[in-house]
Amino acid sequence: MKSLWKHILKNPELSIVVIATLVRLVSFIVYPETTVFNDSENYQDLSIRLSNLNLFGYEGYRTPGYPLLILLSFQSTILLSILQHLLGIATSLFIYNLIRKTTSQKTIAIISAIIYASLLHVLFYEKGILTETWTTFLLTWLIYQIHKSVLLRTFRPKQFGLLSFILLLLVMTKPFFIYLLPLIIVLLIFLLGKKHKMKIAVPISIIIIPTLLFYIGWSQLNKVNTGVYTITTFFGINLAQEIVGFAEKAPDEYATIRDIYVTQIEKNNETVGYSYYAIWDSYQEMMQATGQTFPELSSDLAKMSKQTIKNNPKDYSGQVVKSWVRFWDTEIYWDISNFTSSE
Repeated sequence: MKSLWKHILKNPELSIVVIATLVRLVSFIVYPETTVFNDSENYQDLSIRLSNLNLFGYEGYRTPGYPLLILLSFQSTILLSILQHLLGIATSLFIYNLIRKTTSQKTIAIISAIIYASLLHVLFYEKGILTETWTTFLLTWLIYQIHKSVLLRTFRPKQFGLLSFILLLLVMTKPFFIYLLPLIIVLLIFLLGKKHKMKIAVPISIIIIPTLLFYIGWSQLNKVNTGVYTITTFFGINLAQEIVGFAEKAPDEYATIRDIYVTQIEKNNETVGYSYYAIWDSYQEMMQATGQTFPELSSDLAKMSKQTIKNNPKDYSGQVVKSWVRFWDTEIYWDISNFTSSE
């Protein structure tokens, strides 16, 4: 065991790749399938539209970041799973390098990377058609690149270009990461403008313009197709989940959809013991009651949720805490029937 550990210390990155690969090979033997979830269909549908270069009439459910990865896999679930396994291994290497460079603790860095590479949650996200593996890879790569090019003061235009590219892919995959833009700008101003007295307009432009152009352009495309200017027509649905604990306080202006939502929340609490997904169980009834299309309903839900949050900041703060706590209670995303052996 000591000789093995010495070998790992001598060749840390190679060892991490070997261990991560072995773990994935074992998981493939016992669970060879790629898992398809309810959300998967939306990403696959957009991938097909992108391959046909036809976005006319698209409902605006998703942004193209993850569908592009599916397209890169030739829309094969097996190839997608393999690609996501490779992304998981790459993420482990980023974790190793980040921890080692920021703490100078080689042992801790190796152990952390191996633990990440072996987590069941991580493995089974890689086996599913979901954005988590791709998003984690991009976010970890972004942090690594920020550390490398900004915090270590190695300023080169191509590094800012790479940072811009990663951020663009991240926002194309999960639009809410647009909120990283002001944080990065502040970081650049503080480190580049104050410390080095250099002009920061060029690096800031390189980083933010492509992402802003995508955000505005895709929102406009959705406006043309659905009549609603939004980055994704799921936005209102997602925002409505943030007021699930105090939805009854929504303005009377939205009484029809509010009352349906509150009734479903109470029903879910009684039948299943939680109400996180009540909006998904009630949006179709809302559409029938209002006569709205899905994008129109989502737009009204967004307006209702924003107004409710604005009027009830204390309740919203409590909901954020509850959501944060629940975030760490993530289940393993697998399908028991896909195992080769029930044992």
